[in-house]
Amino acid sequence: MAGAHGLEVGAAEVRLAAAALAFRDFLDDPSGSDVAPVVAELDGAEADFAAAGHAFGEAKVASAVGLLLLTYGSEDGLAFAETAARGFAEADIPLGEQPVWAALHTWHTLRGDPAAARRALDRATTLALTSGATLGIEVRALGEAHDALRAREAGIARPLLDSGGRGRARGDGAGRSRWRAWSWPRRRRARSG
Repeated sequence: MAGAHGLEVGAAEVRLAAAALAFRDFLDDPSGSDVAPVVAELDGAEADFAAAGHAFGEAKVASAVGLLLLTYGSEDGLAFAETAARGFAEADIPLGEQPVWAALHTWHTLRGDPAAARRALDRATTLALTSGATLGIEVRALGEAHDALRAREAGIARPLLDSGGRGRARGDGAGRSRWRAWSWPRRRRARSG
């Protein structure tokens, strides 16, 4: 029975991937397309996940739709992204939830909402760290440095970039960052030397 369950989930994954691709094609050129068949396929993928007993199928579909809408600049993606994040959190799937929060961070940063961007970055970083994705530490450092530079606070950004995130973002002094080569003092010395 477990094999049949796996096949059903696999079929739902394939259906979702095809529907997401069709949705992206629609978003690329909505003028000559009807979205109704795409929506029906997305609904069908969600129903397939539910029929297979998948714990977070609805979150997967909401994530696919939300991330595409946000990528294409549609505020409608926020509600889908929030649904996805909530669904992944309820199912305890940090690797599903983390990219949603990362996308929300990008959205809010580009739209000039630093408080919402900070909340999304905090959540994305926490999820990355708890799931063992150490890249999250560097992403957090870069996000904080970016925010500081936008606020014209280079004094805060420099240590974050130079320490590989060991400044305010990391705090534990662990590891070295590949970003260290691009730190402010090194670039200044390279130009003046």
